[in-house]
Amino acid sequence: MKLPSFSSTLGGKSARRSGPNPILVALQSGFSTIRKSKMEEFDYRVAAYHESGHAVASYLLQVPIQSVYVTPGLSECVSGLTIGEIVSRNLIHQCATVAAVGAIVERIFFGDADSVACEIDKKVIEKGLLPRIKDDTKRRELKENQQQLAMEVTQRPRFRLAVKLLAAKRCRRRR
Repeated sequence: MKLPSFSSTLGGKSARRSGPNPILVALQSGFSTIRKSKMEEFDYRVAAYHESGHAVASYLLQVPIQSVYVTPGLSECVSGLTIGEIVSRNLIHQCATVAAVGAIVERIFFGDADSVACEIDKKVIEKGLLPRIKDDTKRRELKENQQQLAMEVTQRPRFRLAVKLLAAKRCRRRR
């Protein structure tokens, strides 16, 4: 039986891995579970919460997302729009806020925001979105107020509950 190949993404770049999905291989080989160290499990949980924060913020700010990936070692919330569509629909502020929410969610639930995903989100804002704002004053204003805007989103009613439920669902699926 031929196993399907799978895609993994990181930081907006998609990398096609050749070969079968290792999880399917393990399951077909007779393993009922794939054992992970506690640290790997914790990293997966952090990634699940981080990406769930992006998904909930996208919903609240009405920014279309295509999908959310949380796989061992890789996670990403994929925009449903190209950068050109983001600019033409005037969604740069909303997209930057969605990107900034991931780190705040990590601080809320885990007390720290030092994951690789936080660094990637920062680069998306600084190198992908902010340069698209032509007016220097507006660009500076967004950069200065970004954390406050993202914090306001995380303080909306039921935001934390929605993130917690969505992340818990991702973590349960993994088992």
